[in-house]
Amino acid sequence: KAIAINTLVDNSELMSLEEVYTPRQKSIEELTQFLNVDAKNTIKCVLYKDNQNNQVVAAFVRGDREVNEIKLVNALGIAEAFLGYANDEDIKSINSYDGFMGPVGLKNCVILLDNEVAAMKNAVCGANKKDFHLKNVNYGRDFTGKVIDLRKAVSGDLCPCCGKTLANERGIEVGQIFKLGTKYSEPMRCTYVDEKGNNVPMVMGCYGIGVTRTMSSIVEQYHDELGMKWPLNVAPYHAVVIPVKYTDSVQKELADEIYEKLKQNHVEVILDDRNAGFGFKAKDWELIGIPYQIVVGRDASSGMVEFKVRMNNTKESISYDTAVNMVIEAVNRL
Repeated sequence: KAIAINTLVDNSELMSLEEVYTPRQKSIEELTQFLNVDAKNTIKCVLYKDNQNNQVVAAFVRGDREVNEIKLVNALGIAEAFLGYANDEDIKSINSYDGFMGPVGLKNCVILLDNEVAAMKNAVCGANKKDFHLKNVNYGRDFTGKVIDLRKAVSGDLCPCCGKTLANERGIEVGQIFKLGTKYSEPMRCTYVDEKGNNVPMVMGCYGIGVTRTMSSIVEQYHDELGMKWPLNVAPYHAVVIPVKYTDSVQKELADEIYEKLKQNHVEVILDDRNAGFGFKAKDWELIGIPYQIVVGRDASSGMVEFKVRMNNTKESISYDTAVNMVIEAVNRL
């Protein structure tokens, strides 16, 4: 939304606009060193091309800030696919010069200002001609534009909802949504007939989720020194039945019975029927991290099993019926 700013500073505090010679000082870092000013008192311009409406867009943020392009496309009311960077011809068309762009005197373009820029006093910006910048630039007196929230948030900013300080944390992009609009449907003539009988281009979107990235994120959050600890709702299997010695007829019979009961109750279960040592199999399932492990061992003849919850590594000796019911109830709660 646009933000109305009525009175920024007392006019008596505004200094006279001054053009200064700044040869080859194109970047904010170069400019601040050359003029000995703080980046927070400079105005940065990023020039875009709105290809949906065929217009140049000049986005202005404070010199130490970056443009949030999602906020930008939302303000323009276009799909992300239609936003691109301006070229040399676009820069010339708005009466500016690459590396020395500023909001004063721009023509033939949409001017969007971050609300911090509108609140700045006696700022420094490009003069829109080679090797020159302007000092003591002020919104309202020297330039205007649509004032919006346009910047990327950084650590230390205040949350607009609760007012507390924001902090940056690293994350993994596991999914994305791209608003494609009609960028591709128009040239491909992908249309539908509306209620008036007109052929209208379809509005397209691109949606994706990275399965391997999602798995990586889950494992990063749920693991210990033994291996993975899958949450029940995303685990490859809900439970694993591990007979200590599958060649033992009593253990085999009970393990098979538990396996079949769980399957009949829609539990995703796996039976470890390998002819391998129990220690080897146990280590495998600790590493893989299936949520519930039912170990069938020497107490199989009395119907007792060892029931292990991988998430907290708790173990208890219980009847196999109790173990089966605990797993079924947990799965039914999903």
